[in-house]
Amino acid sequence: MKSLFLRISSIFILVLLIVGCSYVFITAVTAQRYFQETTQRLNATVAEYMIEEVNPFVDGEVNEAALGTIMHSMMAVNPGIEVYLLDPKGEVLMYSKLPSGYHKKVTEE
Repeated sequence: MKSLFLRISSIFILVLLIVGCSYVFITAVTAQRYFQETTQRLNATVAEYMIEEVNPFVDGEVNEAALGTIMHSMMAVNPGIEVYLLDPKGEVLMYSKLPSGYHKKVTEE
């Protein structure tokens, strides 16, 4: 009788552990995807704003000075933004993102 009870109990505990781990994994993945989608929707108009405010090209060349200024301004407002200027093929022409360790330096001071 005890042997049967131990087997049933251990199987029940194993099933609970599997269900619990699956729940935690699925919840973590879903929460991360939700966070990413929310961030994308929140910043969806940033590109439109940048194009309205700055002419990214002058005589067919990248206007680095103007883009650098607007990229810096956008990142000052929201440090989580990484700004990329892409050509029609999707190749990166210019980008601006925070240097690694920036948040550490700010919090240490």
